[in-house]
Amino acid sequence: MKKLSFITPVLFAIYYVLFLYSVNLSETALTELPLPLAMLVVLALLIWAVLKLILRDGNKAAILATLLMFVFVSTGHIAIALQGFQPFGLPFHRHRYWLPVLAVLLCVISWLIVRSRSRLAGVTRFINTTIGVLMALSLFGVARYHIQLLSQNGRLETPDNVPATTGSKLGYQPDIYYIILDGYASQHTLTRIYDFDNSAFLDTLRGYGFYIADSSFANYAFTPSSLASSLNMEYVNYIADNASDDAVRYSASYRLVRNAKVVRYLKSLGYRYILLRSGFTATNSSPLTDVTVRCGNYNEFIKVLIHTTVLQFVEKHLIFLEWQRDNIRGGLEYLQTKAPALPGPKFVFAHILIPHSPFIFDAEGRPLEPDNILLGQNIWQPRQGYIEQMKYLNGQVVGIVASILKNSLQSPIIIIQGDHGPASLDYLGDPGDEFLSERMMILNAYHLPGEMDSLLYDWISPVNSFRLVFRDGFGMDIPPLEDRVYFSHVLSRFKFVDVTDRTRRILRESASRKVPVADSSQAVTTIP
Repeated sequence: MKKLSFITPVLFAIYYVLFLYSVNLSETALTELPLPLAMLVVLALLIWAVLKLILRDGNKAAILATLLMFVFVSTGHIAIALQGFQPFGLPFHRHRYWLPVLAVLLCVISWLIVRSRSRLAGVTRFINTTIGVLMALSLFGVARYHIQLLSQNGRLETPDNVPATTGSKLGYQPDIYYIILDGYASQHTLTRIYDFDNSAFLDTLRGYGFYIADSSFANYAFTPSSLASSLNMEYVNYIADNASDDAVRYSASYRLVRNAKVVRYLKSLGYRYILLRSGFTATNSSPLTDVTVRCGNYNEFIKVLIHTTVLQFVEKHLIFLEWQRDNIRGGLEYLQTKAPALPGPKFVFAHILIPHSPFIFDAEGRPLEPDNILLGQNIWQPRQGYIEQMKYLNGQVVGIVASILKNSLQSPIIIIQGDHGPASLDYLGDPGDEFLSERMMILNAYHLPGEMDSLLYDWISPVNSFRLVFRDGFGMDIPPLEDRVYFSHVLSRFKFVDVTDRTRRILRESASRKVPVADSSQAVTTIP
């Protein structure tokens, strides 16, 4: 066992990845684990090897290496836990106050280990046993989660029956592009809250034949439920009712995205499904794809791992942000240069993770180091960072639209939407009208061939986007639903509150104050 002393820090490294996976089950795919697992195992082995060379004692090196690994992975958790902690008015939440205390404790314990005359074999056995128990508890949590998923599969899946179709009303099967720009705000929000006029971009889209639904609200406040709703053409409140806890609810919404009814319907009509991997778990893979496009190496689990370790203090300088940039650039480039050339009919789905924070691009697409990266900070500040990133994205989207239209043999369907708006305004409890409009009002733009766009209206919401496409483009008997808006709090994302009446009142009051929410050529005079 003496020769295998390196097992202790390695076991701890494996345990930590397993633990982090167990508390992020619904948002992490197993395929995301090998790279971070290899990184931590290699780090543990390097620390152990260096200490063994110095101490010439495998057991002590193993104990110290495990201690150092524990400090390495726990520092980020401590920083998160201490946010806002100011006993007696002292700013103890700032790392310059508590990190020295942690460093002193580490030095004292390390000195005691090194100076001990015992080989500390009993301590090593105790640590190994403790790690084994903790691993078993994490594995139990993982197994319980998957058993719950299996037991509730039937209640959470949507039917697979495809409505009859009378065939394409256009005389051909148009290529369809569904482009989600994560967190893209409406002109109403940008004008009122961000003091930014986005009309140049919107007018450019109109020049390419787009209809901008200026009074559109997202149906849900967060990406998983929003995309599950739009891609299945239904409200997904039943997820909250039929699933037992939030982890299962997240997985249910992700499964609805991956097995989307829209995709199943289109495949029944002979369409190929092209998925651009986003880096976000729900839109990173699907069993229905014909082509899955790898846009980069971005891995959200590594992002979470870094944020919970001592690397949190330098994370904005680390390579994972460049991976995220590469992933976004890769997706945008593929849409512009390669997607239009693929044989059709095809359905191309791209979930672009900007202008959502972190703000990693300036207006020219140059790299920025964001101030705030993960939850626990106001990740939507500063607002100017959001606007700069949006300006870069606007230019890319215009290039994509121009390329798609130029290289399409027949007029395509292009839907460009935000899945929700930003959230720069802090709130607790019931959101005010200003926050509600910021979070829920979205960009919602349609390029529809033939006479289909005559059936659009200013307050159409994403749940009806593909209902309109299938009914009026393919002759399916899919009537529209009432456009409704469901808000939820960041701490209870599946506790849906119907705020439809409030959002309509906000629009009516804005119209009466003559707030510029729409181009005059498209303005509506009646809001339901």
